[in-house]
Amino acid sequence: MFELYADLWFRRPIQQAYTYRVPSGFPELQPGWRVRAPLRGQEEEAAIVALHRNAPPGRIAELSELCDEYPVFTTEQMELARWMAEHYLAAPGECLLRMAPAARRYRPRLDAPSRPAPEFSLPLTEEQEAALRAISADLDLSLQGQAPHCKVHLLHGVTGAGKTEIYMRLIARCLAADRGAILLVPEISLTVQLILRLRATFEQELALLHSALGAKERFTAYVDALYGRKRIALGARSAVFAPVHRPLLFIVDEEHDSSFKERQSPRYDARQIALQRAGQNGGLVLLGSATPRVESAYFARALGASAGFQYHRMSRRATGASLPKVELVDAPPPDIPLSGALIHAIHQNLQRGEQTLVLLNRRGYHPFVYCRSCKDTLRCPNCSVSLTLHRGQRLLCHYCGYASAYSGICPTCNGSLQTLGSGTQRLEERLLELFPEARLQRLDQDAVGRRRVIQEVIAELLEGRLDILVGTQMIAKGLDAPGLTLVGVLQADFGLAMTDFRAAERTFALLTQVAGRAGRAQRPGRVIFECLNREHPLLQAAAHQDYETFYRGEVQLRKEAGYPPFVRLLRLVARAEDAERAEGLLAGVAAALQSDRDWNEASDRLLGPAPAPLERLQGDHRWHLIIKTTEASRLRSIARRHLLDRALDSAVRLEIDFDPADLL
Repeated sequence: MFELYADLWFRRPIQQAYTYRVPSGFPELQPGWRVRAPLRGQEEEAAIVALHRNAPPGRIAELSELCDEYPVFTTEQMELARWMAEHYLAAPGECLLRMAPAARRYRPRLDAPSRPAPEFSLPLTEEQEAALRAISADLDLSLQGQAPHCKVHLLHGVTGAGKTEIYMRLIARCLAADRGAILLVPEISLTVQLILRLRATFEQELALLHSALGAKERFTAYVDALYGRKRIALGARSAVFAPVHRPLLFIVDEEHDSSFKERQSPRYDARQIALQRAGQNGGLVLLGSATPRVESAYFARALGASAGFQYHRMSRRATGASLPKVELVDAPPPDIPLSGALIHAIHQNLQRGEQTLVLLNRRGYHPFVYCRSCKDTLRCPNCSVSLTLHRGQRLLCHYCGYASAYSGICPTCNGSLQTLGSGTQRLEERLLELFPEARLQRLDQDAVGRRRVIQEVIAELLEGRLDILVGTQMIAKGLDAPGLTLVGVLQADFGLAMTDFRAAERTFALLTQVAGRAGRAQRPGRVIFECLNREHPLLQAAAHQDYETFYRGEVQLRKEAGYPPFVRLLRLVARAEDAERAEGLLAGVAAALQSDRDWNEASDRLLGPAPAPLERLQGDHRWHLIIKTTEASRLRSIARRHLLDRALDSAVRLEIDFDPADLL
């Protein structure tokens, strides 16, 4: 009897597969099965990617155990992992093994669930009808196998334009042809209304896949999609890997959001993964946003069909409601939480029995603590950031979690400490002082320790049991509360000070999105931006919901400075306890890249190495190197030759990031 061998990919930065003997007592295996096997003296999780009878030379270890009772990875997912490893300069096992939730005991039901045809009673506007017709035509071509390549549609609609209704009708079209659909959202906890609508329309077809679920719930939903019981996957970034049966449609809602970019290796972009999977399955990608990324808008509008893009504009709200009126007012002094104009507006809103949302994109009580004597700001000992004073007299670092007690005495010179600025905790306290009878809740990372707290607070808002909602940027999107008529934004231009080429884009999107929460039903909306410079062109554009002016100005700046969409970026970050070692590794990388036979000075430009803007993080010094190129595939080949070995340096961590979301 011939022995059976399995080739494994491990969840490690290892490029090749390792071969193991299959023990005689194991069931009949297939590629895609998740197992455990010994690696470098300890048991590790791995995936079987091939089975064969070819005994390799030398001593061969055996598989230890099966993690699941059946294969959990599809052939398509294994092909996708190979592509990701090549595209993001990662290991294939790192890519594949992150696609499935942790193993749990669950035997899938294989009977086909009841699948009644969904019904839609809500009438569409002319703009919705036009967009739906155009996208449906391409979807039909994909169903017939006539689409020559992956099609991409950008649905650019103002807040409240009714993009969700289009998503649902397209999903129904897929299901009618026995094809699947994947819908990605940036923050699953804030999509209560979307989940309810999808469940009401598609009943048992919906698989929720996100980290807020319990392990068993998530694994059950994954396996139900794998075995075809559920044909719609909804979730945040990682849901793009859902093993939906024959996926045809990939929808990325709020496609401008930076959360679709993974910050750990492999640093994939869910939007790029959606494009790749749509290509593998002959499908279509739909990107939806009121504030599209500059790259998406440029490809769809400037390049259009030549780049495989179609552009659809919806300029009116589906309900017929007008966009809210936006006022720009001077920000109060740093020690005052909010302006008199906003206080007066909240008072009027409460008298009318209407709801208010107040956004302040700073957590804690006081964002800054500084010494009056030495003029130094208290900073985290592990990171290059200021410590934030929270309730309970605790100083916290929002990057590494460092905490210490606040004594009021400078640890450097024993001088007297002074607090400065307001965070959401102090804002909440001030609003309760001003309006003690108001029903108020706060949503930020400090307030959402319990798993269901976000859903509970949103339910209170939607049901009219909440007067004021205070929070950070997490409350800026996804809310459609009919009683919400006033939005206040504190420190509206703070994001423009960030040292990153996407700072303007992120600030415009945040302001436009949060303003769009007001006046979505019958009562008119009002928005107040508190800012330092009311005449700033970006603030003026956001106040008028004027994407065109913002886009034209931003595209011109990007073109002059040489940033996406006119180039592609590769960012390398070296992290080490010793700053010189981090700098030295990148200096060696820079020399190697520029000496490569395929390096092209005409299309490749290297910036650095230099200290990263966030120079220290979690005790490590950070240096970065940025490469701009107009030929990404060639640069990727060069990088593969010179980076993978250096990434294994134990003293210096090398982070490889194609198309970074930011340069901090």
